[in-house]
Amino acid sequence: MPWELTGNANTDPNVNFIGTTDQEGFSVRTNGNEAVRIDPSGNVGIGTTAPSSKLEIAAQDGLNIVGFQPFLTLTDNSIEITQPPPPHFPRARIQGVNGDIVFYTDGGFSSGVPAVVIKNDMRTGAIEIHAQAGLNIVGFQPFLTLTDSNAGYARGVIATGDGDISFYPNSEIGKFAPMTVKNITGNVGIGTPNPSSKLEVAGDQVCHGQATFNSNVTINGNLTIGSGGDVFLSDFAEDFDIVDAEAEPGTVMAIEQDGTLRPSNHPYDKRVAGVVSGAGDYRPAIVLDKQAQTGNRRPIALVGKVYCKVDAGYAPIEVGDLLTTSATPGYAMKADNPLRAFGAVIGKALRPVPAGQDLIPILVALQ
Repeated sequence: MPWELTGNANTDPNVNFIGTTDQEGFSVRTNGNEAVRIDPSGNVGIGTTAPSSKLEIAAQDGLNIVGFQPFLTLTDNSIEITQPPPPHFPRARIQGVNGDIVFYTDGGFSSGVPAVVIKNDMRTGAIEIHAQAGLNIVGFQPFLTLTDSNAGYARGVIATGDGDISFYPNSEIGKFAPMTVKNITGNVGIGTPNPSSKLEVAGDQVCHGQATFNSNVTINGNLTIGSGGDVFLSDFAEDFDIVDAEAEPGTVMAIEQDGTLRPSNHPYDKRVAGVVSGAGDYRPAIVLDKQAQTGNRRPIALVGKVYCKVDAGYAPIEVGDLLTTSATPGYAMKADNPLRAFGAVIGKALRPVPAGQDLIPILVALQ
C-alpha cells in the first residue's frame, strides 16, 4: 500500500514503516537541511550525521523539557532491587524545581529527600548536599581548593595526607602547612607539622581577643601582656598533700601532724594553712611545689584574692572583717575575738554575708 502523507489506516508496524531495508541510514530534512539522522545501527543523531549513542544531540540548546517541575529519570535495568519496595530497577532523577537543579538517588524517590541541590539563588548557598557524609574526595593526598574571584583569585587549600588535615592560605601553598591536625594523636600544630601536645604553637604568636584553655599550657619562651590587657588570675598558691580527696575549691584547710592538710573544723585554729584555690571566678596565678601527680594534691591559696566558704551563723560578716576557722568543717567565720584570732586569721572579707553560709571572695592574709 502506498504511504500517504495525510495519514494511513490499517497499518502493520512489521510491514508498514518509514525507513530503509538496506544498510543505509535514514535522514529527515527540513528546508533541504538534514535535521535528524538514524544510522544503520539505530543510533539517532540530531545535529550530527554520525551519532555514537542511541541519542546524540549536537546543539547548544539541545534538549528542553517543559512542564510542572519537569524531570529526567535514568533507570538501570541490569539489576532489580527491593529497597525501597516494591521490587524495581534502580533509578536516578534530575529535576528542575523553581529554577533549582535537584538530584535524587534511588532512595530519595520514596523519601522525597534529594541527594544534591544546586540552588537558583546563589546567596543561600550554591550547592546543598543532603547526607551525613556528604562529600568524599578520593585520590593521592587529596585536597579541596577554595578560590576567591573577588580577591585576585586567591586560594585557600584544605589537604589530607596519611589522615592528617592541613590548612594552607594562598601565600603558603606549596610550603609547610601553617596549621596541621594530626591523624593518630589529634594534636594540633600551628607553625609546626609535628605537634607533640594537644596544641603546639611554634614561632611568635599574637592573640587579639579571648583564648580559653581547659588544661595545662606550656610556654617555651616569653609571655608578654600588652598595655591594657587583663589577667584573670588572682592568688599565689602552693600544692599540698591533702587527707580529704573531696575537699572542693573554697574549703578552709588546716595542717595535720604529718604535714598533710584536712578541712579545718576547730574555731580559731592556729594550724590553718589557707583556702583551696580555684573556686568562683578566680584561678591561681602562680602555683609552687608542683610535683608529679602522686596521691591527692591541691593548690592552697596563701596570698591574694580567693573564693572562700564562710558561715555567718556565728556572726554577721561585713566587708573588711577578719576571718578565721570555725567549727563548721571547711568554713571560715568572723574573728570577733582579737586575742584568740592572733595566728589564726585567714584573711579579710571582700563581700558582706548577713547570715547563713556562702562562697565569697576574700583577701588572703595569713597571720
